[in-house]
Amino acid sequence: MTRFPCDDPTGLAVQLGLELRDSMAELSLGWRRQGWNLGFGVGIAYGYATLGVLGFEGRLDYGSLAPW
Repeated sequence: MTRFPCDDPTGLAVQLGLELRDSMAELSLGWRRQGWNLGFGVGIAYGYATLGVLGFEGRLDYGSLAPW
């Protein structure tokens, strides 16, 4: 397993969430003009998780598992 050191993982997660929210707001305006009313939300959890590829041959998706 590769670990990436980070002094403030929670702060970076919040910063990423805010940046995603702002980017999605811009995209949503264009979609709304085309008749699509789509929402976007971000949830942030802190702790250990396992990340990787889930699925089977012909259908693989990136996913995460955590002990909630």
